[in-house]
Amino acid sequence: MRRPPILLPALAALLTTLPPAARAQDTFTPGPVKTTTSRCGAYTVQLRENGFGDPQDSVSLLLNGRAVLTLKDEMVGRDHCGDLTGDGVPEVILTQFSGGAHCCTTVSVYSLTTPPRRILHTDTQHSGGVSVLQLDGRGPKELVTGDWRFAYAYDLSFAGSPALPLVYSYRGGQYVDTTREYPQYLLNQVTPPEYPELASGTHLFNYAVQVIAGRTAQAEAYVRSLTGPDRAWLDNYLPDIRQNLSSAGLDDWPQQTGVPLDGVRGAVGGAFTTPGKLDLLAAVREPGGAASLRMYRQQAGKVTASGPLLSFPSAAALDWPLGFTVPRADGRADFVLNDTRSGSVRYPTYRVTAASLQERTNDPLAAAVKPLAELSSVARHRASLYRASVKTGEQRQVIGGRIQAAVTRAAPWLGTLSTPEVIKLSTLGNFTVNALEVTRENTGNALIAGTVDVGHVEPDQDSEYVLAERYTLAVFVEKRGGTWTVTRWQLTPRTGPGPLYRGE
Repeated sequence: MRRPPILLPALAALLTTLPPAARAQDTFTPGPVKTTTSRCGAYTVQLRENGFGDPQDSVSLLLNGRAVLTLKDEMVGRDHCGDLTGDGVPEVILTQFSGGAHCCTTVSVYSLTTPPRRILHTDTQHSGGVSVLQLDGRGPKELVTGDWRFAYAYDLSFAGSPALPLVYSYRGGQYVDTTREYPQYLLNQVTPPEYPELASGTHLFNYAVQVIAGRTAQAEAYVRSLTGPDRAWLDNYLPDIRQNLSSAGLDDWPQQTGVPLDGVRGAVGGAFTTPGKLDLLAAVREPGGAASLRMYRQQAGKVTASGPLLSFPSAAALDWPLGFTVPRADGRADFVLNDTRSGSVRYPTYRVTAASLQERTNDPLAAAVKPLAELSSVARHRASLYRASVKTGEQRQVIGGRIQAAVTRAAPWLGTLSTPEVIKLSTLGNFTVNALEVTRENTGNALIAGTVDVGHVEPDQDSEYVLAERYTLAVFVEKRGGTWTVTRWQLTPRTGPGPLYRGE
């Protein structure tokens, strides 16, 4: 249930009662700056704070009275001082908060050598910082925070969104994500819902931590143990959840090889090269503004990066999602790229090696995604008509030509669609693939399933964001005359109650 934002009208009323001078931006008077200092090793930590006014707050490390490092943000803090790594040199944990609802906190950990050496820099998002724990009973301390990949996901409120455990360990001179190395710690977090009104988020948390801990069969059994609306809601989103979790515990691998914290434009994980061993495919920004797709692998305890497997003219050429991890019968996963570089949509299917992408052609998965790409192209072009940047008749005419060409390519696929009433090519404005899975595969036939969102533009449509309904996708393919061919496919409404607010 959505409640109206009760604070906004009250705030507006308050502002209108203020005299003009009090409302004018150019009459803002900064508050007094509060300066505090504390010692950490050989350094003085200096905080200069004045709340959310200008200038920004700052935290500095001073050595002999001279600032050797300064961080600025809307709020700053010194959260910890002590030897985290066990080498006798203290570390300091500094935090920056950008302001805004629930967001965003950046954590930097410095070893206080001369000069200070940064050993962790991470965005903890809504968590507010890190906790210092000793999870393995020995050696350097672990730093634990929250993984917020499910914030607001699947119609959850923020209060009902689970933060998954995220563990950093000290390895090779840096703190790196080692969450998957602590399965028992993860499993110990599984607990029954404490608040019935937030049960959905708790069940999602319990399922997810078991998957990350490597207990996939146990996680699926947990879902089957649920009943009623709990089970229906989780079932509704399971394919999406599994795809979302593919990179959990691997997301900082590009950063371990030198990619900046904000340099990753999308990533998916999977057993791409070896059954049972996870790799990461990530799109990263390159110098000069271009982007590339690279493979990240853990070898001998160290993350290595491949050369560019694909290149993109700019980071802006990458769309969301990057693509899909699709496990295959041989235990390896294929990668389906969401390729929008041409303006239309393609879903090329790749077999991945450590050094290259090999596009599959005569393959059941490659065949199954063809109608999805054509419908996605129709929707993408039609939605672009409603962008704010489209203002002239000439622009609309060009887009209209693209729509017609896409409709011509997509129309034959409706002949094999068992549920043609779901798709109206004349108004299709949203066809979003969320997840793909090969549920049956043998030498002669296969079934590819997934979840998609389907929506059509309204007569009064005024935005490129087109409302959609969720559907279960099923594509049946057979090998005929040596060629994999779609024989039929269907879209079935994917039902299941939304997040459960039993207390309302």
